[in-house]
Amino acid sequence: MILIGIIIAASTVAMAATSYGLLIATFFKTPQQALSFGSISVVMLAAIGGIWVPVFVMPPALQTLSTISPLNWSLE
Repeated sequence: MILIGIIIAASTVAMAATSYGLLIATFFKTPQQALSFGSISVVMLAAIGGIWVPVFVMPPALQTLSTISPLNWSLE
């Protein structure tokens, strides 16, 4: 039963990452543009979600913003 849950969670994460990559690929003309935007956006989303910087260290405005981040939901 636990194995099924792990497989479902891993598949969901893989599909989300692939979908984000395809979304970025549709907006940019060259691979260099997509690579730059993709790597920077992932770091920014990790910071806002509390993965890179703990939420309690952030200013109140960013703490409020982090509550709508799915990355923060996964940490909670």
